[in-house]
Amino acid sequence: MRRDSDHSEMEKSDLDLMLNFFDHFKKKYNMSSQDIAQLITQQSNEFIPLCIFNNKSLSVFEAIVKYLVDSRELSLKKVSTLLNRNYSTIWTTHSNAKKKLKASFKIESCKQIPISIFSDSKYTIFESLVKFLKEEEELPNYEIAKLLNRNNKTIWTIYNNTKKK
Repeated sequence: MRRDSDHSEMEKSDLDLMLNFFDHFKKKYNMSSQDIAQLITQQSNEFIPLCIFNNKSLSVFEAIVKYLVDSRELSLKKVSTLLNRNYSTIWTTHSNAKKKLKASFKIESCKQIPISIFSDSKYTIFESLVKFLKEEEELPNYEIAKLLNRNNKTIWTIYNNTKKK
């Protein structure tokens, strides 16, 4: 069992380590504390939580657009740039998503996925997500289906479509 003094000592050493790292980073790259904070924030903004897809009322595309616009407060233009999709498509998708799901997403602690996986317009948004989960995360179809609240056969079909492209 850890005593309070051990716990405080551990936290202090971790904090010292982190501060030394930031000092090193600031000197090496000639950055201010604000620059580092902005970089960290920017990096965390390049991911979306996988749990936004765990609903039946929205398509994968609608869930992403609704999350980015309503929860992350990005402009429709920014979303269209991030996803490499037409502005009017994003506008229509967001409008439809708002009608289907009026409430905001309840974001729990869940796995994060990079937004960049959706930028290849060769694939649909759903195909991009399934391809990423299958190839990069190496998840079997049944786990992908469970995460996305979809049928196993749907996941199989979507993934096979990506292999044909």
